[in-house]
Amino acid sequence: MIGKTIAHYQILSELGAGGMGVVYLANDTVLKRRVAVKMLNAKHFSRKNQKHFRLLHEARAVSQINHSNIATVYDYGETEDGQAFIVMEYVDGEPLYNLIALKALTVKRTLEIIGAVTAALSEAHRLGIIHRDIKPSNIIISRRHEVKVLDFGLAKQIEDATLSPNASTELYASETPEGAVVVGTPLYISPEQATGARVDERSDIFSLGSVLYECLTGRSPFYAQSTIEVYARVLRDNPIPPSQLNPEVNTELDRIVLKALAKDANQRYQSAREFGRDLGFSDFKETGQEFSPPTGEPESKVKTGSAHPARTDGRTSTVRQTAPFSLSLDGFRDLWSGISSSQIALASLLLLLTCALGYFAYRSITKRETKDITGSLQFQRLPISGNVKEASISPDGKYVAAVLEDAGGENIQLTELATSSNTRITPSSQKGYRGLTFSPDNNYLYYLEDEIETATLYRVSKLGGNNRKILENVNTGVTFSPDGSRISFVRYYKKDEATQLMTAKQDGSDEHILATRKSPESYTLDGVGGPAWSPLDDVIACLTFERTPQGWLRHIEVVEVKDGSRKRLSKQSWYQIRKISWLANGSGLIVAGTNSVLSPDQLSLLSYPDAEVTRITKDPNEYSTISSTSDSSALLTVKVELPSTIWVMPSNNSDKATALAMSENKGVSGIEWLSDSVLIYVAQGIDGFNIWSENTTDGRTSQLTSSGSSSYQPDVSPDKRYIAFVSNRSGSLNIWRMNADGTNQVQLTNGKYEDMPQIISDGKWVVYHSAQKDGKIWKVPIDGGASIPLVSQEALYPAVSPDGTTLAAFVWDQSSNSKLELGVFSLGQGTPIKSFVLPPTVKISMNKLRWSPDGQGLVFVNNENGVSNLWIQPLDQTTPKPLTHFTESRLLFDFAWSPNSQQLACVRGDTVSHVVLIKGMNLH
Repeated sequence: MIGKTIAHYQILSELGAGGMGVVYLANDTVLKRRVAVKMLNAKHFSRKNQKHFRLLHEARAVSQINHSNIATVYDYGETEDGQAFIVMEYVDGEPLYNLIALKALTVKRTLEIIGAVTAALSEAHRLGIIHRDIKPSNIIISRRHEVKVLDFGLAKQIEDATLSPNASTELYASETPEGAVVVGTPLYISPEQATGARVDERSDIFSLGSVLYECLTGRSPFYAQSTIEVYARVLRDNPIPPSQLNPEVNTELDRIVLKALAKDANQRYQSAREFGRDLGFSDFKETGQEFSPPTGEPESKVKTGSAHPARTDGRTSTVRQTAPFSLSLDGFRDLWSGISSSQIALASLLLLLTCALGYFAYRSITKRETKDITGSLQFQRLPISGNVKEASISPDGKYVAAVLEDAGGENIQLTELATSSNTRITPSSQKGYRGLTFSPDNNYLYYLEDEIETATLYRVSKLGGNNRKILENVNTGVTFSPDGSRISFVRYYKKDEATQLMTAKQDGSDEHILATRKSPESYTLDGVGGPAWSPLDDVIACLTFERTPQGWLRHIEVVEVKDGSRKRLSKQSWYQIRKISWLANGSGLIVAGTNSVLSPDQLSLLSYPDAEVTRITKDPNEYSTISSTSDSSALLTVKVELPSTIWVMPSNNSDKATALAMSENKGVSGIEWLSDSVLIYVAQGIDGFNIWSENTTDGRTSQLTSSGSSSYQPDVSPDKRYIAFVSNRSGSLNIWRMNADGTNQVQLTNGKYEDMPQIISDGKWVVYHSAQKDGKIWKVPIDGGASIPLVSQEALYPAVSPDGTTLAAFVWDQSSNSKLELGVFSLGQGTPIKSFVLPPTVKISMNKLRWSPDGQGLVFVNNENGVSNLWIQPLDQTTPKPLTHFTESRLLFDFAWSPNSQQLACVRGDTVSHVVLIKGMNLH
């Protein structure tokens, strides 16, 4: 094959060979780059051979993944005589087994490499792909220090359809007429693979555990002289702890390795992310990890007995109680005795340097103490069922209070953790509850019941009974002083447009104004957030926000109780802060929030007073609140998921709606049709939102926007040539445009917080919403240029009529500014020519406005009693009416008609919330 050209790939040399095929280094003569071409061995030429289809499966599986720790698949094809090949990214480096053989791996480097592999597997598993052959030869370390996972030739898509009538069933089924099929490499095979049982992501975790064991000890955990004996050891024997073979491994790392190698998959790590988090990669980037290649120089390693060994900086997590450097007074006398005057300057310089080094060593230790306290956290879902809006844990850790939503309103439930017994301690409320806070003595729960533009503070015993009104006109939950005698909260004065940080006695008496903020600055009033009183210092941490040219920015400030003086704590601005909670030792706050408009709210540690941020969670879910026990031994949060499914139905019959295969968690942030069989949708991953296309006939998918930034809200031009979308890749939310295949991506606007694009029917303009410019609607040329205002009032979700003459949007009644309406504008005029009052059950969040295909009505989402349906407002009538008739209690996130108007796609799902207990916070 050397010297031959296949398609436009010129074969240069052989890179390696295995039982399935040969890999060649080749030159892509079109794109002028080096690639790797993988081909079947000659004996596997037949298209009917299952290994032919295994190679095709590899190409299809890996082409779905866009991740810097996984070798990219560029192309797939067949030679004239039917020999299949795939073209992959060429990784110039060496396999992991070389580093193992050379004994070039420290514990630090091992954890960096394995952490990068967990990042790769996490992304593959998210897409439903199992590698099934993780081993050192399939992990390459490039010359640019990148870790790459190769050879998804044995990958299996979870619940994948058969690729060929003659293939996939024999290769991947757990049982066949001839018996079980075993696929994998013996030394790294999982017990499930060894017995031919059904496998899932946890099989890859077992294999990676074997690789980790070998990196740490230099030998396989199940080595034997024959394949049969290897299988027997995999199924029968537990490997000895790695620390018995390598003294640099401590007992905590032993636990991690042996958990990954558990025979029972239920006892293993349940996800690659969980595995990576225990290795010290709770914050690892989905886009890949870098590590330093072997240099031959000595390097500090993880020592046995540290509090949490699995760190990637080579340091122990235990903070020594002795100073980093000490010198007694007698020592100073000895140092200076006998020194000549000519040596004093040098000695002074040495002393200065020593003090400086001591200071920086001390600073590094104190900083490390703050960062390391999150190193070994364990997350436990509590058995609290229902749609949880907010939750809080009692200071003694025995009770959890939760606001539960149902069709009849909201109520507060108290759960005793020891017995899992539940008690409703408030009546059902249509107004809504929030701001749950236990008193320091654990006897009472303080909470808010919402009123118009304010709330009322109540107190109820944990045993239930009558509630007691404490204060009116309270806008946030309360926080208690360390001795429990006083409370603090925020109050809003509409007349002065001012927010005030207040204190009062715990019974509501003796109110005092501690600090005041006026527009454009304000204390945060929304949601569950509120002030937090430090357990040690007489300061209160507050959530603030201000309007700037960059938009609304949120911060955290601390206010001195003695004099009301203020100091901003956060070095960075935040897009959203849901809630804050102090650590028991006063060294920092746990923050539920995000610094990006397109990133979900996560948990972070903000150190005090340094304001250094350390991420605790990093996943696609929302963490909407945070509370803590009095000793911070346990934290409580609410994790919110938005599972969604794309449904397709005839335009006039929602009863015949069917869910698309493999459509979980797609479309929440946008869906469109590119053709009558191709959908454009948004999928959320760890690294943000990206736009994909999917053929509804054969299930083929393609990622159109690149990972590393977020892109969402796609809109397809009427001629199907362009897709307009929103992206934050330039640092702000702007309108972009790309070709329908994802190429030629061009930024069209340069403001702040621009979204909701729609391409006008003539294909020349893109209409969009600008939050920065008073929330009004603008248009920009699709080829770039100056933007032009379209409406004179605040409006959301602009929709241009099919004939391009009329624009509709959600607006507010100009007289009261409280009722939501539909405004219809002539495209050349700034004031509405017609308006329609919407039902009170229509909410602007999670909504989308579209014209009906015939241009005679406006379609939107209406949610009644937890059931979402599409409603249509005919232009010639005053009353809207239902368009779909779903009965299940589900939300409807987005919808779109196919170009021929015969099909309607709807994105339907639920808001699923779980109460999660977090333990393992190490404050010592």
